[in-house]
Amino acid sequence: MIQNVEIRAVSKDKAMMFLGNPYFIMGATGHIAALKVYDKITGDFVYPSQGKSLTNKFYVAYLFGSKSVF
Repeated sequence: MIQNVEIRAVSKDKAMMFLGNPYFIMGATGHIAALKVYDKITGDFVYPSQGKSLTNKFYVAYLFGSKSVF
């Protein structure tokens, strides 16, 4: 089925805010899960809620599809 979709113009800053957010990209794809984030203070990967000084390094899992059961 073909549908018409209206796409509104957004500013470059707003678009970069979404595209630069790794959690948004991971959620949008549905195949990438951020398990932990690197914390500069502890020098290790921690859960996002436990971090004190988080960076943009992530411990991620790529979720593969499975055979359809239908």
